[in-house]
Amino acid sequence: LGVVAVLRPVASVSAASRERPFAAEVLANQRITWGEGVRDVRHVELSLAGSGIRYEPGDSIGIVPVNPEQTVAAVLAAARLDGTETVDRDGRQRTLAEWLATGLEITLVTRPLLAKFAERGPHPGLAALLQPGREVELRALMTGVQLADLLERYPADWDAATLAGALRPLAPRLYSIASSAREIAASTCF
Repeated sequence: LGVVAVLRPVASVSAASRERPFAAEVLANQRITWGEGVRDVRHVELSLAGSGIRYEPGDSIGIVPVNPEQTVAAVLAAARLDGTETVDRDGRQRTLAEWLATGLEITLVTRPLLAKFAERGPHPGLAALLQPGREVELRALMTGVQLADLLERYPADWDAATLAGALRPLAPRLYSIASSAREIAASTCF
């Protein structure tokens, strides 16, 4: 998953914050929905032991995701880049591999990303999908592929800065922590 960020001030003194998230251990990760075509919904328990984080019913927690190493490696291979290239973005300098691992969205394909792919190369089929009336086909593509797949299907000459610039920031995901005081009293995880 990633790390936990406190989304509002807490009563206790805690080193964890939005800027300095707490790295929580994943205690459980169970799928609670079944069947093909059914959204993957999970019950996840994180240990907050030692974090100083306090929460109450109705609070949410922000999970700062980290992209899987194998997905980052697949993107780099498909883009024919080694990941050691330094990229300046949002006033920060990091290697492309670091940006792909912890700073950029590489698993969710959006219409603006597809438009950037269509601009980069002669991909008339992709450009046609972006035209009005092709929404069903476009949605099927966006939900059926990830960045590495796009790089293989629609090849172009990408350099590290251009690829990083085409991707949107990796955003925290917000989740409900608990629904009752009894749950909070019984557990140090959510």
